[in-house]
Amino acid sequence: MKINFPIFSVLAVVLAASGGFSWLDLPKTIDNALHIGIFGAQMLLSMIVLLAVMLPVLYLSDGNVLLGLFVGTITLAFLVSVGWMDPLVFTLLILVTAVGWAKLIADVLIGKGGL
Repeated sequence: MKINFPIFSVLAVVLAASGGFSWLDLPKTIDNALHIGIFGAQMLLSMIVLLAVMLPVLYLSDGNVLLGLFVGTITLAFLVSVGWMDPLVFTLLILVTAVGWAKLIADVLIGKGGL
């Protein structure tokens, strides 16, 4: 029985297509290997890293939303700093999170809901 992991297949293609390996140039290498565009390669890498970090955190913390938000924001900031995520996407995600928290706080203040 053969077990197929698509992420390992993608990494094998990327490593075979690149002459040298650099972590900072990984989105360009994936773009050259898979022809999905630099933005698509950045999003692919970002989602792989985000899932690898967030799934264990949320599982081990029993779904603690505040811890997940904190760790997710730090992970996204790291991805922006190494150039694997577009800063505009990070800004939009932070704005959507802020609007969600503003709605929650407004509901608490007027008595419609609670934390």
